[in-house]
Amino acid sequence: MGERICGYSAKEAVGPISVLVPPDRPDEIHDTLRHVREEETVSPHETVCLDKDGRRISVSATVSPIKDTVGRVMDDCVMSRDIPE
Repeated sequence: MGERICGYSAKEAVGPISVLVPPDRPDEIHDTLRHVREEETVSPHETVCLDKDGRRISVSATVSPIKDTVGRVMDDCVMSRDIPE
């Protein structure tokens, strides 16, 4: 998602996804990550993210937990696709 949809290079796209969250939707990312910490996959849902220039982009996103060898949630994986207007 980083390069093609949002305009970030591969190097810039690694890290917190909070830079993609519009200021008027701060709770959305917290709610999503809470579900992931509880070992739930957040099914595809429509949302909005910001590109590198600050423009809003409609996307369909799925967020899944990444677990270590004993099953603890260590991180998350976000898969998104843009939704054409």
